[in-house]
Amino acid sequence: MQPSMASTLSARRLQRSQSRSAFATADRRPPTERGGTQSSDVEVQLQNLRAELQALQAENAELRASLQAERTRVEACIRALPESKRLLRPPEEEEELSPEEQAEKERVRSLVDGEKSRDECSFFFVSADWLLQQTTSVPQFQDIRRCDGAIVQRTLKIGPAFRSELASGELLAISHRWEKPSEPDTEGKQLRCIQAHLRANPRLRYVWYDYWCMPQGKRSPSQKLHFGWMLQNVNLLYLGLSVLILLDISYLSRFWTQMEAWLSMQLGGTDGLQPAPESLRRCTIEILHTATDTTREDLIRMWASRTPEEAYTLLSQPDVQVTNQSDKTTQLEKVHGLDPLVRQMHSPQVAAEKFRAGSTWAELVGGGFSPATVRAMEGVDEVAWDDVAALASKLGMGMREICSLPMLDCSSKQLSATDARALAGIVAASGSDNVGKESSP
Repeated sequence: MQPSMASTLSARRLQRSQSRSAFATADRRPPTERGGTQSSDVEVQLQNLRAELQALQAENAELRASLQAERTRVEACIRALPESKRLLRPPEEEEELSPEEQAEKERVRSLVDGEKSRDECSFFFVSADWLLQQTTSVPQFQDIRRCDGAIVQRTLKIGPAFRSELASGELLAISHRWEKPSEPDTEGKQLRCIQAHLRANPRLRYVWYDYWCMPQGKRSPSQKLHFGWMLQNVNLLYLGLSVLILLDISYLSRFWTQMEAWLSMQLGGTDGLQPAPESLRRCTIEILHTATDTTREDLIRMWASRTPEEAYTLLSQPDVQVTNQSDKTTQLEKVHGLDPLVRQMHSPQVAAEKFRAGSTWAELVGGGFSPATVRAMEGVDEVAWDDVAALASKLGMGMREICSLPMLDCSSKQLSATDARALAGIVAASGSDNVGKESSP
């Protein structure tokens, strides 16, 4: 077995120590009796000390290099480990479950495994109709589930979420700060803001708010399993749905809220994650407590134009606070891996499959597929394409921006009534020549 660096250095130092002892005890007679001089003995000792100092310096440099190499090796091993092992937590003792609990845990495990294989994740949402009836506060998830019609479950697929296909739908995700560890909305102001937003946007029928939609406090084994799976995939909510940001002063210092805000200001496409033009942002920002319009501007300035690499670097900083450090580690890995996954969901092959399945070319361009790729596909109506391009040029928009307006249900905000009607007619005709359609998967 090859000796370690530490043992090699120890052996060298022991050898030098023995040499010094031998030198010191070799001949203790006065110099006059040994036929030498005192100065020559001192010179010899100085030479030996200089040589030993040089040897120590060389060994220290060798040891530092060895330690750095070992650190690099260990870090590589850590990165290769799954998250559960990386946190170096002691193994939890297996809980003794009743037959019913074991059956429920296995049911949830089967559900999670199935969703992993299909690139999807199911989440719970609170009914907007039920929520609008609440007057003071809303209880936690476990209590809401006991109310008839209050909770529904919806499954989000990665592809549609990353292509903004869900942004104009009936689902809303809330980004907010917990005001107390056990109570996120101490004064009911968050609830009132959400209710006002729902009244102003009647198409929104279901709301995701973590305290209402994920198991809280003491969780059963099956709830722990499902909670962990939903937490891993929470990015789908903020990258795919309409988002309501409830902004207060402390929002700007928290990890979860800042990550959610950044995701809500991004658009996925052929080139990966890109900052969304203002007209296509999926988020609405409402200020709370002592926050002001300046706070809103600070949030937008801080996150609206960040690339995935910049977001990762900023969110990694120690002053970005999080209650559970393992959450930050897990979600940073998600941020790091999002860009290549988004590109994969916008490949030319996926575009061709969706076109054959019935998507119009305008929907594909609005969903982030490369206009050049879509334009080259067989079956695209060239006249309709040129009409949309002319309207986009007139309005100073790009092809994706103008094709996204109907998808994001905001054409009335950006276009005149005449232009909105013209765009609606053009987009409706954009699939008229799309022959050979197949049923949507």
